[in-house]
Amino acid sequence: MDAMKMSYSTRPKTPGLDVIGQNQTSAKARGIHLHATIALNQKGLPLGVLRCAYGQVSPKIRSWMDGLQDADEMATTLPRKTKVICVMDREADAFEILALQRTLKRAHLLVRAKHNRHLNDEKQQRLFLAMR
Repeated sequence: MDAMKMSYSTRPKTPGLDVIGQNQTSAKARGIHLHATIALNQKGLPLGVLRCAYGQVSPKIRSWMDGLQDADEMATTLPRKTKVICVMDREADAFEILALQRTLKRAHLLVRAKHNRHLNDEKQQRLFLAMR
């Protein structure tokens, strides 16, 4: 699951576009926010699109949660031995998403992390140690 921005700045007369960015001169780029959930096999071969939401995705957490629920629903149609793992980037590091995953029957969750960030205001605990 991931989000992307599709620029339509070269098509200024296209109706219904959102502001998707702004450059150094304050010129606004217009386009579509797209959040897609795709299914891949263990070798990375695309199997299909589970969900594709577009427009102003607000709040973004809702899109992640919807995709996770879709994956869990899809998993019930697969053989029991098939493992379904949702891979999300650090934007999915949110209580609501982690709490939802604990209620699901088949879908597992992997949230990618790059930085060993602090987990609380006192800066006493760091992510990688807590996950170990």
